[in-house]
Amino acid sequence: MYAITIFLLVSLGLSIWRDNRSLLNPVLLIFSLIFSYFALARLFNQTGLTVGNNLLLLSAFVVLPTIIFF
Repeated sequence: MYAITIFLLVSLGLSIWRDNRSLLNPVLLIFSLIFSYFALARLFNQTGLTVGNNLLLLSAFVVLPTIIFF
C-alpha cells in the first residue's frame, strides 16, 4: 500500500515537472490522494490512534464532498 502511494506521488511529481499541462496530471493527483488516504487510515489503524482515525473519517465525510462540490 505504501509503495503504491510513493510510486504515484513520484510519478505525479515527474509528470508535472515534465509537462504541467498534461491530462495525466489530474488522474495521478486523484489516485495519489485516494491511496494516501488509505495509507494514512491503515497507519492510524495499525498504531491504534483513535483520535487520528476519527479525524480522518471526519475529513472523508465532510471535506471531500465539499472539495468535489467546489
